[in-house]
Amino acid sequence: MTVTYGFYNSVASDRLYDALQLSKFMEGIITDGVMANIGNKLNTVQNSGMGIFVGSGKAWFNNTWTYNDANISLTVTASHPTLNRIDSVVLEVDTSTGVRANVIKMIDGTAGSSPVQPTLTDTSTKFYKRLANIYVGAAVTQILTANITIKVGTVDCPYCLMATWDATSIQTAIDLINTNLTNAKYDKRIIELVVLDGTSLLSVKDLLGDFYFVIPSDLNGWYLVDADAAVFTVSSSGLPTFQIHNLSLGQDVLSTKITVDATEYTSFSAATPPVINPTYKTVSTGQLIRFDGDVAGTGTKGALFILVFQKP
Repeated sequence: MTVTYGFYNSVASDRLYDALQLSKFMEGIITDGVMANIGNKLNTVQNSGMGIFVGSGKAWFNNTWTYNDANISLTVTASHPTLNRIDSVVLEVDTSTGVRANVIKMIDGTAGSSPVQPTLTDTSTKFYKRLANIYVGAAVTQILTANITIKVGTVDCPYCLMATWDATSIQTAIDLINTNLTNAKYDKRIIELVVLDGTSLLSVKDLLGDFYFVIPSDLNGWYLVDADAAVFTVSSSGLPTFQIHNLSLGQDVLSTKITVDATEYTSFSAATPPVINPTYKTVSTGQLIRFDGDVAGTGTKGALFILVFQKP
């Protein structure tokens, strides 16, 4: 049968339609993708420990829709003791008779010295879209925002657009793309601050290098979601330790301080990752931020802080 049509009222069950026929109605109206104007666009964010959240949103793929109205909690598989790994958060569409369901889940990558994202292979009944990649460093016990790469809105998992390419819909698509690019640009901000030059020995003191950071107006109300540090000459022994202090609030921002392991340049692979106190994560225009050295280590020189702010 090459011609199908619909929809008509059924008389004595002579007009019965299945789900695929109903879904086919959308072909030529919208393209497959995540709907950029609903919820949090299925974006992935850190939770606690090895946990992550996939945010709310709606998607249309392979003639099926998927709607998520709250955070989905997923757990990343324990890290390899010595090798790195890249895992993927995926939307799986399974049309097989025995399943007929969509699910958001993790797919583990293969640990290695130069890991790559896992390959997603579609079949005649199973289809995948990559929502995010998770970089799982060797021996880590916590997934941070910096370890998450969002794939929604990229070629791996595009946004849903109008598919009728007259002048009006082209302009609508362009407007939507521009909106998405603007949102993507300002959803997250990474700031690196050198507070102690590379020739100066790290010392135990408040206000390293006499350097303050003032929260600008375009970060007003944003969240500090990640903080790390780097040194320019490694500590031969001891654990260089740093605190971030909000002078305007009179409060330390970190409930677990930043540490840089001996012989390491950065805190990214620290045995104990830093933790931001959720009570003090929100920043406001004009707040004065101070960077403190709590433990110097041996022979450590220089200090650089990496701050990640996210729009609520």
